[in-house]
Amino acid sequence: MAVPQQFVWAPAEFTLPFITLLREQVVDFGYIEERGDKFIPRLYATPYNFQGYVGRDEAVRYQLQIETLNFSSPIYVVEVAWDGTWNFIPSTMRQHLPIRLIPPSK
Repeated sequence: MAVPQQFVWAPAEFTLPFITLLREQVVDFGYIEERGDKFIPRLYATPYNFQGYVGRDEAVRYQLQIETLNFSSPIYVVEVAWDGTWNFIPSTMRQHLPIRLIPPSK
């Protein structure tokens, strides 16, 4: 992508796109709609030609970085894989939609 996309800070209903980080903060990373066919990363804006959805039996790696005026965090790589199964039970859904942090290469 030519321009990095911004994930939504949680809770999205109450948190502004730009915040002051004073402590740990959660990102609303994404979701699968009930009976949906793909994992959808939760972004403030999604380009028309966006190709970062995760379909059945696919995996996508996202790069995340926190940037401010005087600081840039390391780049974190997060992999999302999905086997195509949707389930109401979160512990079961974690088996079908594993999300893992990829260790930095040395």
